[in-house]
Amino acid sequence: MWKIKNKMIMLVLVLILAVTAIPIGSFAANNNDIKVTINGKQLYFDVNPLSIDGRILVPMRGIFEALAAEIK
Repeated sequence: MWKIKNKMIMLVLVLILAVTAIPIGSFAANNNDIKVTINGKQLYFDVNPLSIDGRILVPMRGIFEALAAEIK
């Protein structure tokens, strides 16, 4: 009986260790975490900025309008 209880405790501990060892942080990062700020004011776009191969793609129209550029 004692051996079975020890085995169950060890199994539970191994399962807890296995689940907590997974790097959750890499899965949590997504494109919604990208924030664009100009002159201390955060910008919001109709299309979210994207991170592709280490490069950030941002809708330029929103940036130009925030800088009071004329768009034709």
